[in-house]
Amino acid sequence: LGTSLAFLLMQSFRGKKLVRVLVVMPFTIPIAVSTLGWKWMLDSQFSVINWALGQLHLIGAYGSAAWPVWLGQPKLALASVMFVNVWRSFPFSAIVLMAGLTSVPPEIVDAAKVDGASFRQRFAKVIVPMIAPILLIGALFDTVFTLSDISIVYLLTNGGPNGATEILPTLAYRVGIQAGALGRGAAISLFLFPLLLPAMILLLRNLRRREW
Repeated sequence: LGTSLAFLLMQSFRGKKLVRVLVVMPFTIPIAVSTLGWKWMLDSQFSVINWALGQLHLIGAYGSAAWPVWLGQPKLALASVMFVNVWRSFPFSAIVLMAGLTSVPPEIVDAAKVDGASFRQRFAKVIVPMIAPILLIGALFDTVFTLSDISIVYLLTNGGPNGATEILPTLAYRVGIQAGALGRGAAISLFLFPLLLPAMILLLRNLRRREW
């Protein structure tokens, strides 16, 4: 999504500045405000999403049993949390990739066009190798932010329903702070370290090799 959006924002079209502002807005709004807004929109009784789907006759009438309970059914709650997280984080990826794309000399891309390379070939063989360090750094930040973020899950579902959206940060908070088991909570929070360390080492080694 970030890559596609970055390519879109690099094109020339009317209202480009307005679109850029709207795209960046999810990342600039305070996370608590945006998440509570989504919690209202996904509410089982007052959901504007369900109302819109009902008006389009895609689900039953207002308040009927056919209305999906977005944050109360395990699969729907997990999908909702994932959607809100992607909605909030992919503008950051797009901004990072836009910075990388502006550093690609247009002469090289034009030469690939003259040689008959398709868009997919230009992207895979020319653009990606040149912006690979930025892609790796973006992946590094995105991975760390996603795995360590507690706000979206805590505010939307608090790990429910029935543990369907539980992640390590919310589990560490419930065990260590709410239940008072500080030792267990610290152990749970540190469990991310051995999972992230090998991935970070591989990414940084790959980045150093490309710099050589």
